[in-house]
Amino acid sequence: MAESVQWAILMPLVITCLIGIVGVCLWLSGRSAAQDAAFAGAESGAVFGADAGQAIAAATQVATASGLDDVEVQVESQDGQLVVEVSARVQTFLPNGVDPRVHGRATRPKEG
Repeated sequence: MAESVQWAILMPLVITCLIGIVGVCLWLSGRSAAQDAAFAGAESGAVFGADAGQAIAAATQVATASGLDDVEVQVESQDGQLVVEVSARVQTFLPNGVDPRVHGRATRPKEG
């Protein structure tokens, strides 16, 4: 009888920890995908003759292919550098109080 009480107390804690670990892993994967999307946009937009539309298209394509939702891409050109910022929402099953948004930023020198 004592063992069943221990398992009744311990099992919900173990399951909660496992769900939390999976949720954090999903968020970390999304953060990595947002950073990769920003790098792709910066690489595409920094090429000689490229415009901001090409950087936005490349970043959006990589982010959506990685499973991110509500993708927002901002491109700035300053002092010969191209800055691409990506913000997106990660698909997660964590409670609504947890912010599932991830951000990525990349800077590349513009060619030419």
